Amino acid sequence: MEGVPDGFFDYSSKIDDNISKAELNEQQKNYNKVVNGDGEAVYEEKEPSKLAENEFEELSKALKSGNMSRVMIKELKAGMVEGKYSIEKIDDGSASYKIDIVENGMVKTTVFIDDCGKTVKMEWKVENGGKRGHGYTRIKVPKGTEKGHIKSIQDGAKDNCIEDSPLNIIPQTPVVNDPRIKMFENYRARECQGDKVITEILSEPKGYVRVKIPNKNIDVTYNPLSEGAKNWPKDWFKKEGKTFD
Repeated sequence: MEGVPDGFFDYSSKIDDNISKAELNEQQKNYNKVVNGDGEAVYEEKEPSKLAENEFEELSKALKSGNMSRVMIKELKAGMVEGKYSIEKIDDGSASYKIDIVENGMVKTTVFIDDCGKTVKMEWKVENGGKRGHGYTRIKVPKGTEKGHIKSIQDGAKDNCIEDSPLNIIPQTPVVNDPRIKMFENYRARECQGDKVITEILSEPKGYVRVKIPNKNIDVTYNPLSEGAKNWPKDWFKKEGKTFD
């Protein structure tokens, strides 16, 4: 904007069109309302949160115990300094850390991690342009299971140290992973562009996964280790409030 100092801008130019009030409030958390030199109220982008050195070392140990590689941890630390990742130490149920993936000042993905370096919750908005890397191929899962992505490339997952790492993988039986989850991913790519997805790894029933897409009234829970998923209906993910064992 002409005449506006660096770091100040019209907030309306930084948000997506046609979003709900709840989504607007969520996006607005990334900005501070300030007054510029002309006395006008404008919005200034918040600096991404960074951990102190000793706090990052604690997170690093947790991530290593969760099988994240040194290369990925190095990328995470460098990205934190560069503003690509915002990392906070939190106390939110079983979550001890919150990591945001930030692009152009907007949070694209948020992952909540416990003290053991395991993902307990992940949130994102579905978008195009996903790109699969090779980092996830080195992740080990129990015999008889496959590497299931929490956020898939069809959701817009990128080749980075969060979305192509153990943080984005859960072991799933072959019959759950394909076709049941693949069908859900295809649906999201077709019908949920711009919608927020919330995925939780539950402690009760232990290991079950709950997926919510509020804009589509989707709220479903499933057992990723199910051996009977072939009996689930094709549109199982539309059965609001249901649990699939």
